[in-house]
Amino acid sequence: MTLLRLIHILAGGFWAGAAILMGWFIGPAARSVGPAAGPFMQALLRRRVTTVLLTTGSVTVAAGLWLWAIRQPTMGRWQDWALAIGALSAIIALTIGIGLQRPTAARVQALGAQIINAGAPPTSEQSAEMGRLQGKMGRYGSTLAYLFTVALAGMALGGT
Repeated sequence: MTLLRLIHILAGGFWAGAAILMGWFIGPAARSVGPAAGPFMQALLRRRVTTVLLTTGSVTVAAGLWLWAIRQPTMGRWQDWALAIGALSAIIALTIGIGLQRPTAARVQALGAQIINAGAPPTSEQSAEMGRLQGKMGRYGSTLAYLFTVALAGMALGGT
């Protein structure tokens, strides 16, 4: 159980920290810079940041569910409720990451590559689509950062 808890805490800390950094700092900074941030964001996506975060998230949630099954909280204490709320927040975050953020990031990366390969400034349609996709990514990132804050608080309070 100790090794499982260590895996859960280390993977969860990395997952939450990286997602909060992306959602509240890197993403907003890139949007404020505008098109000049495109090459940086493309480089970041090429480093498979989305895949790494979703893999880490899957490991975190799987380990957490396993720990939940071992612990079998009775929901008779407030700490059990804090743990449940934190777990639910992490599961929702993983669902958003897999179902919404990953496909949107793939479309951003494909469109960015298309623009770069054209060797010309983006068309008005490409610019509009990129702006729409970046807006979605920003909303997902911010939502995920809030969910991770709740998840971390729940784990901290419920882990007693």
